[in-house]
Amino acid sequence: MSKKNTCVLLYSSQQSLEQDIDKLQTHNFNMKSVSIVGRGQMRKNHTTKSCVTNEKTHFQNNQRARLNAAGGFLFHEFGAIVAAGSIVHLLAKDHEDTGIVSGLRVLTLALFSFGIPMNSIRQYEKSVNAGKCLLIIHGSLDDVERACQLLHSETQQVTVHMA
Repeated sequence: MSKKNTCVLLYSSQQSLEQDIDKLQTHNFNMKSVSIVGRGQMRKNHTTKSCVTNEKTHFQNNQRARLNAAGGFLFHEFGAIVAAGSIVHLLAKDHEDTGIVSGLRVLTLALFSFGIPMNSIRQYEKSVNAGKCLLIIHGSLDDVERACQLLHSETQQVTVHMA
């Protein structure tokens, strides 16, 4: 059985995102398999791939605590993003020695490592650039299906990727 099962949700509002995180937590979902990615603002003195873990990010402090880690990153090719959860260590990782074509963005590599196909990654990157936030749940097929059932509604679509 593949371990690269992922569901991704797009949010235009912080409030909707927080409500769904609350819903996952209320249903005792394993929050270690949850990540958030969105546009952020960085201070001028931050350099490429600078991680900020003890400052306020776009996500509120209670989200950071529930999702274990938060960081802000500035990438030349993508701009400033903020992230929380398990994706943070993937964004902070040094990818120079991976042997992967240098044109791939760090966010692309992080999403790809979750088993998300390249055509969907491009769509998610465009959404993040447009100001939307991604909620990413990855893990066992049972966990991903459970998250999908909890969060899918008439107003919130969930995309499931299995690699």
